[in-house]
Amino acid sequence: PGAPLQRDVRPDEGDAVSARGSVLAPTATTAMPVIGGTGVSRFDVAGTVGAMQVTVSSLLPGVAYSVRAFATNGVGTAYSDPVSFATLSDDARLTGLTATFNGSTAATLTPSFAPDTLDYIGTATLTITSATVVPIAADADAIIRVNGTVVNSGATSASIPISSAARTVTVVVTAPAGNQRTYTILAGRPPAINTGTASAGTATAVTLGGNLTSAGWDPITAIGIVVSSLVTSTGPTLGGTGVLRFDVPTGTTGAFTLQATGLTRATVYEMRAFAVNAAGVSYGSRISFGTLGPPSLSATPTSSSTASTTITLGGNVTNANWSTVTERGVLYSLTSENADPFIGGPGVTVVPATTAGTGNFTRGVTGLLPSSGYSFRAYATNAEGTGYSSTSTFTTRSNVATLSSLVTSAGALTPAFSSGQFTYAASVPGTTTSVTVTPTVTQAQATVRVNGTSVTSGSASGAVSLAVGAN
Repeated sequence: PGAPLQRDVRPDEGDAVSARGSVLAPTATTAMPVIGGTGVSRFDVAGTVGAMQVTVSSLLPGVAYSVRAFATNGVGTAYSDPVSFATLSDDARLTGLTATFNGSTAATLTPSFAPDTLDYIGTATLTITSATVVPIAADADAIIRVNGTVVNSGATSASIPISSAARTVTVVVTAPAGNQRTYTILAGRPPAINTGTASAGTATAVTLGGNLTSAGWDPITAIGIVVSSLVTSTGPTLGGTGVLRFDVPTGTTGAFTLQATGLTRATVYEMRAFAVNAAGVSYGSRISFGTLGPPSLSATPTSSSTASTTITLGGNVTNANWSTVTERGVLYSLTSENADPFIGGPGVTVVPATTAGTGNFTRGVTGLLPSSGYSFRAYATNAEGTGYSSTSTFTTRSNVATLSSLVTSAGALTPAFSSGQFTYAASVPGTTTSVTVTPTVTQAQATVRVNGTSVTSGSASGAVSLAVGAN
């Protein structure tokens, strides 16, 4: 902007005027500008006395200035009183812009509003029939027109009908200096899409489906299905962590299917159909599916009722992994021969359960060796292979019920002790009224009783009372 500055220099009876003109500065810098002052601009005018005028350009818009006339002679420089003026603002920006659809539903603007961003898409989860906007001008003196009608800054515009054929809201801001900015809001309707089903799966690929029921008000730019094995609160989304994206041609309408490949076997996935247009991205509902694989079992198999040659073993098939379990059971081997048994491994005996399917099961095992350590697993088989639990161990009980030593506290055994001899006699003096017995078992797992009372192997029993004669 430019501004004409006029002043009058009167004759002086002293020295002749050697310079005259005006000085000005932003009032915020100084209200009393002088030649050479901080932020002061000087504008000289030819001549000595009389009226003078100078046109100043390159001033800042919307700024208050102070100006003084000056004249200089041999005595010094004289100044007029200051005069203030302000340039017109050229700020045609908005500092706020919101939209409401159908009288009560706040619109989502994309991108989010910013004063220097002019074009937006407004969306809401409804069928849009009307819109109002609230524009806020950066300069209070700016004039705002919404679709040609003046609206005060901060006020709500009149309702504007919206349809697929007429859905643009135009906000024109005119600054006091005359320059303009035009903001637009394009009312958009996102696509509508449903998630279909998963079928015809393999270990690494599944056929997935969806149904685009409406393209919205703008052309479809992407359509397909997103898949993830990470279960989240919202389901898989475009660009999400661990999300796989599978697209179909953008011209697709109605129901569609696609082949999702590169999946991991025996894995549970979530999927959602998606469609994108200028108004945004829409998703269908979340649906779970899984890839084929061997059955899954609980990590730890079970064992119970351990005897010297028999035991009950079991497991739990937790997931058939989308293929029918045709066999389940247990397998075992002597740990000394094979500590990590699998079907077909050396020394492995397989004992199928009497039922197939999922869930808990047990199986009685016979023909084991006494006092022996075994390793075992549960297993289950379907068309995709065999799954196993982790390996666990058990030790069968001993069937040795003999003593390695038998000592009495008085008298000597007849015959002398032998593990295979079970009947003895011992003579003690007639004055002996009791005796103790110290038995030691051959097998450490065995237990021993003396006259019905349990005794620790290698320890003396309680006193056994004696009477005269045979006891």
